[in-house]
Amino acid sequence: MHSNDYILEMRGIVKRYPGVMALKGVDFAVQRNTVHCLVGENGAGKSTLIKILTGVERMTEGSITLDGRPYAGRNVREAMNAGISTVYQELNIVNQLTVAENLTLGRESNRFGVLKSNPQERSFSMLREFAPDVPLNRPVSRLSFAEKQLLEIVKAVSTDAKLVIMDEPTAALSKRESERLYEVVRKLKARGITVIYISHVLDDIFTIGDEVTALRDGNIVGTRAVESTTREELVEMMVGKVVHSGYSTDGRTPGDVLLEARDLSTRSVHALNFTLKKGEILGFYGLRGGGKSETARALFGLDRLTGGQLLIEGKNVKIRNPQQAMRLGLAMVPEERLSEGLFMKLSVSDNIAVTNYKNTSRLCVVNEKNKDAIAEKYAHDLNIKLHSIRQRASTLSGGNQQKVVISKCLNARTRVLMLDEPSRGIDVGAKEEIYAIIRQLAGQGVGILVFSSEYEEIAALCDRVALMLNGEIIAMRKNSELDTREVHILTMGKGDKA
Repeated sequence: MHSNDYILEMRGIVKRYPGVMALKGVDFAVQRNTVHCLVGENGAGKSTLIKILTGVERMTEGSITLDGRPYAGRNVREAMNAGISTVYQELNIVNQLTVAENLTLGRESNRFGVLKSNPQERSFSMLREFAPDVPLNRPVSRLSFAEKQLLEIVKAVSTDAKLVIMDEPTAALSKRESERLYEVVRKLKARGITVIYISHVLDDIFTIGDEVTALRDGNIVGTRAVESTTREELVEMMVGKVVHSGYSTDGRTPGDVLLEARDLSTRSVHALNFTLKKGEILGFYGLRGGGKSETARALFGLDRLTGGQLLIEGKNVKIRNPQQAMRLGLAMVPEERLSEGLFMKLSVSDNIAVTNYKNTSRLCVVNEKNKDAIAEKYAHDLNIKLHSIRQRASTLSGGNQQKVVISKCLNARTRVLMLDEPSRGIDVGAKEEIYAIIRQLAGQGVGILVFSSEYEEIAALCDRVALMLNGEIIAMRKNSELDTREVHILTMGKGDKA
């Protein structure tokens, strides 16, 4: 294969962060006019590699050739000017504007600073080709997630893109919507556009991929032609020979059933059946959109139940909102702790107190001394590193912020603690501290529910694990029964989404 056959060659790419080496001399090459899939577990280095390519991060060492020329994109704008466009998981569109206004946003024609009516006909014609049923005058807020994603793709490729990067594009799509996306990817390829397709979903790779590259621990494990690779071989490349360590019951013996779900259903999850015992750590593992976070939302009253029953200590309960959930002894540490878990401008003391002012007030007047004493106790018990309980939550590290969120939950006299992606965005040392806190709480009889897309986290923490796909529990495994390859093959799916 000649060098001219490649649109992209990344050679010897190294990326060092303080205390960690994210990429360890990666060689990654993409042939022209292909769909090249990039796979790997969370933390394997995929995002770092793409951030370097798109100008979000600078590489420590290495070289990049794009379309036969040396390339060193210093920012996102330079990457776009060079012909690289990215469609991220988190869509970058404005719901308040129309489809047409989103397509022209940032590229409006003007004269002396005054906008002129000058439609971007290239963008509009591409939208008619890829999504003819989406009117240009429709507000984006009225589009489905899949339609919004198509809009993002049209925006990306209408900038004379040569190389389009798609990050987990089918994570939240149904089977029918995924098939429509596959057709769009085929149309891009027919136009001579190369696609780097990042996905955990095996069906995506084996449906539209030409080649697949697996990353593990900052290294390229290998590149294969998709047509000559099996699912089992691909999972083996991703996970290797994994030996789990760190799991221990710490002498815990789970007690009576604390919480039970019987055919629990919402618009996103279907007929969930499971039990949680006092002092047990039960995990829910799956990919984004598989149903794990949606299960947490159902239990906490954030999503309306459409069927089934929820029982706490044998009594049927109805939870319509988080306030009811907390009164019944359920609390949740959300995935997005900065926007959903903390009041960033308030003090640590105020954040901890907010879930239970009865502890700190009399006749509706807050006793500041009692409030601070409670915060001091949690800061001591959970080893929250801070200068003062009066300092703002925004000034703490990610791990210490997470401990404050957990403290808030415990202050509400929690019997069932739910943690959605508990270690996301925190360093290794803080992660181990969070795990120790979770085990300690379970040892005190608290029922723990962990919702995570980090397999290593689930295997290290949980006594039992519910494997989720398409909003359903497809298998339940004890920790001793966990098999890495089986878990990945099951949760990556066979494309049977409705």
